[in-house]
Amino acid sequence: MRSSQGSDNPPVASRQPSSLAALREANRRRQRRMLLAQRVHGLGWRATFEALDELARDFGEDTVDRQLERFAGADPALLRALRVNELPRSPMRAVPR
Repeated sequence: MRSSQGSDNPPVASRQPSSLAALREANRRRQRRMLLAQRVHGLGWRATFEALDELARDFGEDTVDRQLERFAGADPALLRALRVNELPRSPMRAVPR
């Protein structure tokens, strides 16, 4: 949905979870999105492109194209050197018996 300022995304403050339950749900959804992105990436560049192209059609080509330009300009060697080329593993929690 477009805001009155013409942006496709709501202001950052309105996207912040307002309770612990909302924060947990946001984190769960982000973890799921990471897993799905990893699976799509594993299918190759064609599947990745098709997913991004559909997002561009649905949510605004300018927004998606701008993000793709940013990411495409990243230096892969620098990302590897900084060890930010992969997502961290999910934290493990001890569960009492």
